[in-house]
Amino acid sequence: MKKWLFLPAAGLLAACSQAPEPAPEPTEPPQAVTAGIYDVVYEADGSTIRAVLDESGAYRSYDQDGSEVGRGNWSNVGQRTCFEPTSDAPPVCYTDAPPGEDGSFNAVSDDGRKIYVRPVPDAIAGNETAPIVNE
Repeated sequence: MKKWLFLPAAGLLAACSQAPEPAPEPTEPPQAVTAGIYDVVYEADGSTIRAVLDESGAYRSYDQDGSEVGRGNWSNVGQRTCFEPTSDAPPVCYTDAPPGEDGSFNAVSDDGRKIYVRPVPDAIAGNETAPIVNE
């Protein structure tokens, strides 16, 4: 009888001594948008702007002629990038697709506007108003 009591107790001790497997850490895809210079192509009409996003959270945007067409603040909220203009224009947020190997990605605004975003080569980084080249 003593043997039978010992076996279940040994099994219970063995079960308690096994360390639980750690839960996998959630991995969030990398944010598509970081501070930098981007060319943004609007799907609806094919127009392109250049957006300069500063690490401070400020942004400026330029048309194809290099004229400033917008400024304000930007932020990342998960996989969304939001822009709050300093003008009377309403704020807008885009849901960003994961970036490709070259850093480019597609995004869709809350109201359904689709854009294609590509980082500008480092060679232009000091001259954000350099002409936009549509590829």
